[in-house]
Amino acid sequence: MQVRALKILTVAMAISAASATLAQSYPVKPVRVVLGVSGGGETVARIYAQEMSAGLGQPVIVDPQSAAGGSVGASMVARAAPDGYTLLYASPNSQVFRLFLVKDVGYDPIKDFTSIAKNVTTPLAIAASSAFPVSSLQEFIDYARRNPGKVSYSTTGIGTGHHLNSEHLKSLTGIDFVHVPYKSGPQQVQDLIGGRVQMAGSILSNLLPLAKSGKVRLLAIIGRERNPLAPEVPTVREIVPGFESLEGWSAYFGPAGLPRPVVQRIHAEISRAGALPTVRTSLEQAGYGVDISTPEELDALLRSNIMLGAKLAARAGVRPE
Repeated sequence: MQVRALKILTVAMAISAASATLAQSYPVKPVRVVLGVSGGGETVARIYAQEMSAGLGQPVIVDPQSAAGGSVGASMVARAAPDGYTLLYASPNSQVFRLFLVKDVGYDPIKDFTSIAKNVTTPLAIAASSAFPVSSLQEFIDYARRNPGKVSYSTTGIGTGHHLNSEHLKSLTGIDFVHVPYKSGPQQVQDLIGGRVQMAGSILSNLLPLAKSGKVRLLAIIGRERNPLAPEVPTVREIVPGFESLEGWSAYFGPAGLPRPVVQRIHAEISRAGALPTVRTSLEQAGYGVDISTPEELDALLRSNIMLGAKLAARAGVRPE
């Protein structure tokens, strides 16, 4: 028994020493971050990449691959070597919502990736055209009840978080509105400004400048709590009890089997970058909230989002094709 115990201790010490060596030596070449997001999300990724490059001592290269809702980039990382030199920067579009749109996604968001860290939350909101005669979410609900099927509600596509959140709102309130899916956020917002659609679910950072200039009206925040950029705007949950929301976020993942020391090294640099006052200020002014998670917290968030998304997709009648 003593000999066996000694062998186990020796192996454990060897593994520990190898892990320490790996953590100290990583990285020895540039790190590629495959970008599964676009728009403002790309700006966030590049801000972090610059700071991570300085901390890691190697270039962190951002590689935009956001086609097909980010699933192209996700597939690339799922097949990459788990050595820490190919990472994925993704949002729920590829890691959650894609599951409800496509029968064969080509990867498993849980099994094929190693969670590293969520770095920002992306506040979502509901806004109305300035020409639409409502000034609050409750007024919108009342108007839709009086005019079933005559109000249009736009989102950035079928099966997206905005779409599933809107269908959840319909199911809880009993209202009936027409869903108008768009392929791009800018076109959706332009049609809202022009009054071609009455309501929109979008990213707060897209809507806030328009609300301040009077082009649209912010009605509610989609999230657990009010947003400091618009503290006067209530959450949907304040108006509609029981509302469960799929919130926006972005996060870093590696291929499955990424060694723990490498995960810890990357996580440390993401955390350091997110703590810098210049980074926090620039992101908050752009409408993003710096929110660094542990790998375990990100894994739990991903699993809970998939479960909630499946429930909301079923209610909305969204089926993979």
